Amino acid sequence: MRRPLNSVSSRGAGTGDAAISWRTASASAGLAHVVLPVRGLAAGKSRLSTVLDSAQREALNRWLLERTLGVLGAWRGSLETCVVVSACERVLEVARVHGAQALKERAGDGLNGAAALGVAHARTLCASAVLVVPCDLPRLTADSLQALFDAAGGADLVIAPDKCGTGTNAIVVRTDLSFEFHFGERSFASHLAQASARGASAAVHRSDALGFDVDTPDDFARWCAAYRAGDCDFPDGIVRTRSVLHE
Repeated sequence: MRRPLNSVSSRGAGTGDAAISWRTASASAGLAHVVLPVRGLAAGKSRLSTVLDSAQREALNRWLLERTLGVLGAWRGSLETCVVVSACERVLEVARVHGAQALKERAGDGLNGAAALGVAHARTLCASAVLVVPCDLPRLTADSLQALFDAAGGADLVIAPDKCGTGTNAIVVRTDLSFEFHFGERSFASHLAQASARGASAAVHRSDALGFDVDTPDDFARWCAAYRAGDCDFPDGIVRTRSVLHE
């Protein structure tokens, strides 16, 4: 019988005495792990090429990666149960420097392959559940991640959709559930449909912090506007001199 996801929540109701605090427990059997798939410092965010040059995109990708690792570390207390999966050696080096595990992605696997590889790795470490989250969520906070787990209830998986309600920006899934990732266009509906087909229960958690990702020039413009309004942070020395920040 599967334990509910909230058995790994530090503030959720839990089931009986099964609750485990992520902030105080060390990495051990039964704990949930985090998988962070990353395309690469130079390769990532190519759709922003109309507003950022290659050097700016690379700096942005590094900032987003380091910020995400910082948030995860603040939430978990350490990054010992976080694995970064990438084909980019520089990404893996950043992961190692910050204390996360680094796993080399097989060439051509893409985001879904990287996520699957990370989950398979977590299974070997006896993880009970895995959070898969990208590193392009500039409003991500420790509280928003905890709220995601608290929203699981007794479900087998919990999904945080993107701001449009079509993509998947974060997903928590039990490692004993056979599940195939379909990140990309319309992945939210695809993940829900797969859960239903497999007889698995799914919870949905909508969050401004988890829903806002930066993929397109329009996303970038909204991020700049939010920064001007004081609603989020922004990387120093990358694009603050650009007129879009001061319009």
